[in-house]
Amino acid sequence: MVHCIFTFVCCYNNDKILKAMLLSSLMKIGSVDISLKQNMKYRHLLIDNRQGKYIGAAQAFNIELRAKGNTVGDYIVFCHQDIAFDDDTLWKRAEEEFRKNPNQLLGVAGMAKEGETISNLKYLDTNSYITRRQTDVKKEVETLDECCFIIPKHLFERLPFDEKVCPFWHLYAADYCYAVREKYDIRSYVLPEMIYHKESTLDGLYTDSKFLKSIWRLSRKYHRTNPIVYTPCYIIRTNPFWTVTKLSRTFLKNKMRQWLYRLSY
Repeated sequence: MVHCIFTFVCCYNNDKILKAMLLSSLMKIGSVDISLKQNMKYRHLLIDNRQGKYIGAAQAFNIELRAKGNTVGDYIVFCHQDIAFDDDTLWKRAEEEFRKNPNQLLGVAGMAKEGETISNLKYLDTNSYITRRQTDVKKEVETLDECCFIIPKHLFERLPFDEKVCPFWHLYAADYCYAVREKYDIRSYVLPEMIYHKESTLDGLYTDSKFLKSIWRLSRKYHRTNPIVYTPCYIIRTNPFWTVTKLSRTFLKNKMRQWLYRLSY
């Protein structure tokens, strides 16, 4: 049997976290540098953005993969620098799934239409689940989280990331899920296998101004076909009035949180 070839692609800005988490995990499964061009089952392409060469993930991935696409395997695993795993259990499962259906998107976290984020991701230091809802089966979702998701290479060559809608570091996976569903009727799924995301519970997320700009652009792009846009951490109605209302509330909450934080120090 000929194995599927997976290429892990990561745009990183912290060499210490990269080595401690993603890179050490890749070494466990025998991943080789993409520049070696060896016919290995697992390869990796690391994009050094410590000097701020790229302003956003979509731009970085589109440019680097256009330049090095001939050495990329059958499936592209886009992942953050703070992803880690113990073995190749997830990737073997992904290989099985793509053999059954090569036209799907797979990930480890996503937002279901019921309005819940589904994931078996865990924090590395505590081994505790990150989200409140887990799954023990493959689950269809509206959108996948950017932390780790897989796109078939043949699909990405036809439809790269949208740099205009997602010019920063947010929501490019969510946009991609909607785009391929509308254009090709391709669905997105979360797999039940567990891996780690983030070293500790202290590494939280928040909706910064660039996230809010991206969610606005996402809602404008799909407002004619989707009354609601679901992202892994934010749900918003695409009617302009309700979009502006919710984004304004979120913006004010962020400002209040920043003000209270400054007061505490």
